[in-house]
Amino acid sequence: MAEKTDVQDRRNRLQSRITSFNHQSQIFLPNANWDELVPRTAKFTYGDDDGDDKEEDDDDDDWEDEFPEKLTLCLPSTLGKNQCIKHGWGLIADQELGLRVGEVDECLERLRLALGHKSLLLRNGVRKAAGQKGKTRAWTDVAKIENIIKKEVNAYRCAREAIKSLVGDKKLLDRYEAITTEDLKMSGDVVEESRFGQRNDALAWFWRLDGIGQRPNDTWMQECEYLKFNRELQLLNQNKTVYRVNWHRAKARYSRWVEEVKIVHTEIKSTVGWFSHQRTTWERRAEDAKVTVQRGHECYANKQVLMWGAMEKSAKDLLNECPENL
Repeated sequence: MAEKTDVQDRRNRLQSRITSFNHQSQIFLPNANWDELVPRTAKFTYGDDDGDDKEEDDDDDDWEDEFPEKLTLCLPSTLGKNQCIKHGWGLIADQELGLRVGEVDECLERLRLALGHKSLLLRNGVRKAAGQKGKTRAWTDVAKIENIIKKEVNAYRCAREAIKSLVGDKKLLDRYEAITTEDLKMSGDVVEESRFGQRNDALAWFWRLDGIGQRPNDTWMQECEYLKFNRELQLLNQNKTVYRVNWHRAKARYSRWVEEVKIVHTEIKSTVGWFSHQRTTWERRAEDAKVTVQRGHECYANKQVLMWGAMEKSAKDLLNECPENL
């Protein structure tokens, strides 16, 4: 009973804050019938993807939509881009879009740090914990980090839905993809970079996203920078921040591919040279057989010349079709 009373008090305070916020929003966004424009309940809330948040009794199901955490705020993202342009709120919509983009970047940064912290706890805490008491404490710490991860993912999804409502094209949405359960799995690179068997590991898309995770005081993640080469302008562009383990692994794989291409080209050239050498050898033998009037030897030598010549031509054609570099 005390817990329900505390929850109700929190909801009353939240309801008061939402009412005050919506009243101030109508001052900045005037000349509109908000009762018709804004739906009463939000399309996406923090608890939509989390089944553990359903703490209400069956008697409260009819009132679930009236809970303050389910109500909408009077924001341009609630209306959409078309309605904002129609009512002359385009500038405010663009300002919210910029804030939402910053919110998404911060959520992804905190999510990366939380995932790295969780990986570190699983390796150094859970694995090395001794006894039932130590195991319980270690898993308690992991559960706290999982709650932080869940919170950041929900915040990211809400901000992404707002961006989807405000953005005109899909370029920005292509940058910020949807986060799935598979994306939240860690491969162990954060705390064990030199482990065996990580050649085929692939990190989630937000680990490779440029522009986030650039704080100088990150203790869990250590980033590096590289100069991006513009092939069209033939010059070095600005520095790009990357996740160092993933980037070095990709660079090593690319270097092996480049080396393999060079090796294959060298082998094909050696094969062409061997065919040319055999053709020249049999041409000389055919000339010697012709001088000594050995008709059988001469015919056989000419046959070998044609055979090695055809193989040489076929190898040269294949060599010309192969790219010289990646």
